[in-house]
Amino acid sequence: MAILTSCQSTFTDMTDIEIGGRNLVLNSDVESSFKNTYKTYELSEYGRKAVSGKTVTISLDACSDTAGITIDVYVRKIVDGTGSSCNAKASIKNVGTEYQRFFAVVEVAVSDYIVQAAVRSNSASGTGYSTTATVYAKNIKVEIGNVPTDWTPAPEDTRQAIDATADELRESIVEQSTSLVNTCQEILFSALMDYTETGDFTQFRESTEAQLKILSDQISLNFSDVTSELTKINGDLQEKFNTITKYFTFSVNGLTIGQVDNPYKVIIDNDRYSMTVNDVEVLWIAGGEVHTPELTVTDRLKLFGYQLMLDSSGNLNCEYVGV
Repeated sequence: MAILTSCQSTFTDMTDIEIGGRNLVLNSDVESSFKNTYKTYELSEYGRKAVSGKTVTISLDACSDTAGITIDVYVRKIVDGTGSSCNAKASIKNVGTEYQRFFAVVEVAVSDYIVQAAVRSNSASGTGYSTTATVYAKNIKVEIGNVPTDWTPAPEDTRQAIDATADELRESIVEQSTSLVNTCQEILFSALMDYTETGDFTQFRESTEAQLKILSDQISLNFSDVTSELTKINGDLQEKFNTITKYFTFSVNGLTIGQVDNPYKVIIDNDRYSMTVNDVEVLWIAGGEVHTPELTVTDRLKLFGYQLMLDSSGNLNCEYVGV
């Protein structure tokens, strides 16, 4: 049980990590089909608060039995506790008959009532919509930021799976304990029956000891197997966690690549990539532009079709080389 608790504790440390790629949809891998209606997906408790007032990316695998249709993706809220309405919406066009990964970026308005993401194929207006096509969707992901990342389950789903496995192990241990008690009672009852019939206490003691010894060996073997397996699981989790945290540091500001004591690091966020030396930014990409406070060129520089280059005499030459 202590090993099981340690496994869960290690997993808790890993799921407390927060970066922009966190999936905010529960049970997002379930494949669904729908026609002329909405398909809704519940957001996690964390996700309902996290998306409010944020730029959000919705991605999913989708296809249809009718080629070239348009679908809409939504972030939805509950109105007065009675019905849902759109908070943010975007269209995805040209959905084909084979599964393909699509994404759309929406701006979510500030609201305390956001609960769902949704997909719809029967919009009342616009080209490409269909009330007769069947749409298939799976692996939906809602994440903060405007950059889609690969599908991953919500941490809440993974934690639920771990808890379910832990519950199964506990139930198995309880069942084995109950079986153990019953087996011991049967052994003692059988030995007592022999003693009652023969009146030989020595035979009663030897019979009981022999049967309990066999049972003890079986118990030791079974629990050794269980302990070995749980130790291996815990060791694998801890090794992966140590490797991740050695080179990658996660925070609400994004992902930092590089060991803690290394002066050179790369910091990745959904809207900014940067390189630092001794915690000072020397190069960053934001808004589609590359910035650097200082640039050293040791050989040549090409700019708008022109090339600047030092010759062997140390003279700076400029010539047009084409774009």
